[in-house]
Amino acid sequence: MPRALADAIAFWELGRLGYNGVLAALLFAFVLATDSWIAVGQSFGVVVILGAVANVLYCAAYPIDLIAQATPARATWLRWRWLAWAIGTAFAALLAFVALFGIAPFQP
Repeated sequence: MPRALADAIAFWELGRLGYNGVLAALLFAFVLATDSWIAVGQSFGVVVILGAVANVLYCAAYPIDLIAQATPARATWLRWRWLAWAIGTAFAALLAFVALFGIAPFQP
């Protein structure tokens, strides 16, 4: 296995744990804050499918990482790719938050 691919897998699969943790925590916090257990439970299949889609989209980081590692800026990329992970995770959390409002609208 090429070094760049092994390095990408090691970084991004460890990052996937944090990514899924952030999305799961967001779901749990939203359900607690809005008391929408029933609405989310009734849409559980949709929640699982959206989680699977989020993980498929997470894989978009691999080609970007491999391309960045093939450039002369490899050392800089390896030092700063955590920032790409953080921005991507924040964007996914924003999309998940919007999707949750579609599943269980906030009712004060």
